[in-house]
Amino acid sequence: MPEPLDIRHLRYFLAVAEAGSFSRAADRLGISQPSVSQQMRDLEAGLRVPLFQRRGKRILHPAISITVEEISSTEIETALEEGRMDVGLGFLTRHSPNLRYERLCTDEFALIVAQNHPWVNRRVVDFSELHQQRLLQLPDTFVMRRMTDEICRKHQVRPHVIAEINAIETLLRSLGPSQAGTLMPKIALRGRENLKLRAIRLRGKNLGLDIGLLRLSDSAANTAVAAFTTLAKATVPKMIKR
Repeated sequence: MPEPLDIRHLRYFLAVAEAGSFSRAADRLGISQPSVSQQMRDLEAGLRVPLFQRRGKRILHPAISITVEEISSTEIETALEEGRMDVGLGFLTRHSPNLRYERLCTDEFALIVAQNHPWVNRRVVDFSELHQQRLLQLPDTFVMRRMTDEICRKHQVRPHVIAEINAIETLLRSLGPSQAGTLMPKIALRGRENLKLRAIRLRGKNLGLDIGLLRLSDSAANTAVAAFTTLAKATVPKMIKR
């Protein structure tokens, strides 16, 4: 029969959760691995719930499954309202009264070009110079496209959109072969350094866009959502500043 639960069990549990393995937790606690494993078995027996899944040398939480999708902000809003998603990270349109929008940071639209573009060495481009310039764009199902269309209208600029491409990665890879540019926030290049693209700063009005978390207004945060939220708050603003 397992021994009564006490604070020691919780301290060991926290060490295992933070370390991600029983052996690393044992090293941190200064005790043997079998002792840690036994304490966790006692804790699970006392609570009558499995706390971890053993996968070789790794441990996982048994009740959490995470799926990450790259979809448009509009699709994020729809998925949240239909209950197909717990939390989203994207551009904040603040269109739905059913959702809670939490701003994390603000990015700016830039002119993204490949190394063979005539303007690749320019540091700043006035937005008015984009009139009749060759651009690749996302379709208007993307919030980014609708926002850039609105910015163009306010600046009385009509770029020459040579093609619409329904995937950010494919669009960015097409900039070199087409020798065209595109209008996207600078964060679009994060993690895509291998494409060797350049974000040229634009001089104009209302070029900023908020990035943040989206959730249903009446939803309660579970452990997985809370962990994702903490991670996003710690990392996303740093990505913009770099």
